[in-house]
Amino acid sequence: MNLKKSDMLKTMSHSSPRDFFQARNRYFSLFWFEIVRTRLVLCIIIASLTYLNPRTGNPRSIYFSLSVYVALNLLLGVIEPSFLRLKRWKIVREIADIVLISVVIYYSSEANGILFLLYIFPIMSASKYWGNVGPFVLAALSISVYGLSVSNKNGFDIYSFSITSLVFLGVAVVAGNLVRLKQKEEEKLIEFFEEIDNAILSDQKTDEVLKLILNKAIEFTGSDMGQLSLTDSEEGKLRIVTDVGTNQLYERTITRLTEGFFGKVKESKNPSLIKNVDRRRLKQEVGNSFSSFSVLPGSALFVPLLFKDSVIGIIAVFSRRKFHYTDEDKKKLGSFTPLIAIARKNAEMYKKLSSSAEERKERLKMLLEIGEQLRAEQELGEMFEKVVELTFKRLGSEEAALFVPDLEKPNCIRKVAVKGPSGDLTKKLKDMKESYKRGESLAGKVFETSNPDYVNEIPPDVEYFYDFFSILPSKKVAHWIGVPLVIGKEVLGVIRVINKRAATYYENYELSPEGFSDEDFELLQTIAIYVASAIKTAGFIDDQRYYKSLVDNSPDPIIVLNKDGRIREFNKACEQIWGCTSDYAIGRPVWEFYESWEHAKEIKIELENRPGNRIQDYNAKIKHHVSEDIIPIHLSASLLFNKENEEIGSIGVFKDLRKINRLQEEKTRAEKLVAIGNLAHTTGHDIKTDIATIQNHVRVLESKCRNDPEILSRYAVIKDASKKALNKVQNMLMATGPKPLQKEIVSIRTFLQDMEGQMRRQSDTTKVELSVQCSGNEDKLLLDKDQMRQVLTNLFGNSLDAIKERRKRWREPEKGRIEVIAQISNSNLHLYWKDNGCGISKQNLEKIFTPFFTSKKTGNGLGLYIAKSIIEKHGGQISIASEEGESTSFEIILPLFKGSASKEQN
Repeated sequence: MNLKKSDMLKTMSHSSPRDFFQARNRYFSLFWFEIVRTRLVLCIIIASLTYLNPRTGNPRSIYFSLSVYVALNLLLGVIEPSFLRLKRWKIVREIADIVLISVVIYYSSEANGILFLLYIFPIMSASKYWGNVGPFVLAALSISVYGLSVSNKNGFDIYSFSITSLVFLGVAVVAGNLVRLKQKEEEKLIEFFEEIDNAILSDQKTDEVLKLILNKAIEFTGSDMGQLSLTDSEEGKLRIVTDVGTNQLYERTITRLTEGFFGKVKESKNPSLIKNVDRRRLKQEVGNSFSSFSVLPGSALFVPLLFKDSVIGIIAVFSRRKFHYTDEDKKKLGSFTPLIAIARKNAEMYKKLSSSAEERKERLKMLLEIGEQLRAEQELGEMFEKVVELTFKRLGSEEAALFVPDLEKPNCIRKVAVKGPSGDLTKKLKDMKESYKRGESLAGKVFETSNPDYVNEIPPDVEYFYDFFSILPSKKVAHWIGVPLVIGKEVLGVIRVINKRAATYYENYELSPEGFSDEDFELLQTIAIYVASAIKTAGFIDDQRYYKSLVDNSPDPIIVLNKDGRIREFNKACEQIWGCTSDYAIGRPVWEFYESWEHAKEIKIELENRPGNRIQDYNAKIKHHVSEDIIPIHLSASLLFNKENEEIGSIGVFKDLRKINRLQEEKTRAEKLVAIGNLAHTTGHDIKTDIATIQNHVRVLESKCRNDPEILSRYAVIKDASKKALNKVQNMLMATGPKPLQKEIVSIRTFLQDMEGQMRRQSDTTKVELSVQCSGNEDKLLLDKDQMRQVLTNLFGNSLDAIKERRKRWREPEKGRIEVIAQISNSNLHLYWKDNGCGISKQNLEKIFTPFFTSKKTGNGLGLYIAKSIIEKHGGQISIASEEGESTSFEIILPLFKGSASKEQN
């Protein structure tokens, strides 16, 4: 509580009970008063029954219990309302109610009296906040406590107790059903509101939204028809905007029925309920058509739609049944008010926006027309005439004129274009006051101060007032706007308009009473900016074209930035290297086209700190617009400054380094291959001889210990390691250029069976399942067996390494698998090689056949490069597909041999 306890006691002691209750909002919450008021009623009922029943066994105990109960409830007033609303406090109150009732029954003299009915109060109350479960809990508690209270009394009847218990359960069922029914109605109302909200937020027309609201109101109140009337914002009268369930014949009668109540409801701002519509009066109004209606109103309900204490409309619903509507229906219809208000507000906003959009559209159209005139290749004088004519039309002025500095008269501006209501008047206005001195009249003052100005009440003492008065058809000089044409600090002229024409100007030459608006003033300032720009740039058109052509046709990418780092120029070479158009790039911040924002900032800092604000052949990285690939470039750039030495932007020239880097990589690769080739030919044959010696001695040792599996397994490891080393040496020997092919005719099945035998022992040792399938019968290949065996050996070694890496990385205990499948198709052998190893990442997949590329710590990156070279020398192809963490598969395509053996051997 916000009130101090001492203040509360002081107030209670010096105030009457009436004053205290009137000022209750200052001391106790209204929620607490609701609690106390309900329980005081219960106490009064119990006290009255006790007093009226002469057979009450112990009335003093009952009165004492009531006093304690009332005191406890009064103490609740010092507890914050937020705590009183908690369920744990609520259940305490209900239990206290049950305890009180049980105490009263205990001290009463009758075991089967009517006091047990008081248990209905807490049971029904629990349904408000415990849903349909709470009443049953309270009913069970009431039955238990009630049984304890009456079990020791005379006249206790188990049958009566059972009936009473069933009554408690029946009350709980009823309370639960009421809660469920209320919840369903609330859920249904929420669904209605959600549907209407979606309609309001969508692109549906306002009339459709209002009709949807009326339909939902009819459905929610169980009505047969309805009407929705809204207050006209201009006239303030109610107007029917939509109706549902009526027809043309019946509409007249419904309208007559509603007209009599609309005024009453609007004035009183209270709902009006007609429980029984007078059928005789209805029949008199409808006449002979009475029997043709399938739905006739038996009752009606009119509810005002109140928004900010104003009636924005009335919703009326009708039912064919009499006494259909209740006070609850009034609340239901009233809940639709915010939705109708929002729909109406949206319609008004749309109307305003449409009007404003149309106005902006017209203004934009004019500016576009002026822009077209400025872009057109024409003399300045002709352009001035077009601009003044457009200004005259769009601003609705009686005169419009444009002035530029007079080269023959310093400190003067001369009239170069003017427009009046007619051709004759235009000629007269052109001849009148062709120039103004600096500071002379209103136009001369604008030229002198370079400040725009507009007035809608011009005094007669203004210079040349009466000259215009005598020429203009309105015979007035009432409104005036003048705006300077400024570029930087230089004033290039003045554009002005005089007198805002009324809509009926050409009928009676009447002027607008309001004059020019702020929007007109802003528009003329925008026009002035256009014209000033045109005048300033007129002398530099040729230079600009030359510069534009030079930048656009440069073979190197060139970007010009403004001082904010946004792109102003983006030539054709830029479009090619970045993969986007200049229309997309111009206006965007340049950092979007570099590798990162930090990288662009680094370049900016270099430009600012280098001597002369220039950088030459700076290593930078840009980002492709579509693929987002990083592209290395050399950047030469310089900051740009104006006459006042203020930074106005920068220019950068780019050189694509991808081709240069590729050539450098190829050169480096070639040098590596030559070096490896020299090393391999110098030492390779000796190493092969040493490895062959190791393998021969291992075979001898194996033959002497065939009965010792452990030693045999160690020899197998030595043999596998020596074979792997031999394979690496063989790769080095073939890296700089494989030996010439020694082709011979080979059976596919025989060749694959031989390879399977060589690979089988090593696959068994490493617990890898090897499967070789050949669908051909006697199909043959013409190939170099040793080199093709080297291809399959490389693939086998890679698969074993990949399976080993997967086991290490993901710790998968399952067996590795290598599948080799040979199929014949279109006179070609398709050899599919697949393993379930660790797979290859997407970024590495493109480099897999590049020499010296490897992801292994001990690999040399030559195996697949050599395999691809051998297969291509045989006129075949090899391709790869892989998914990281899953598998890798190769497809080798080789042409079948179709000739004769004798011919090929020759």
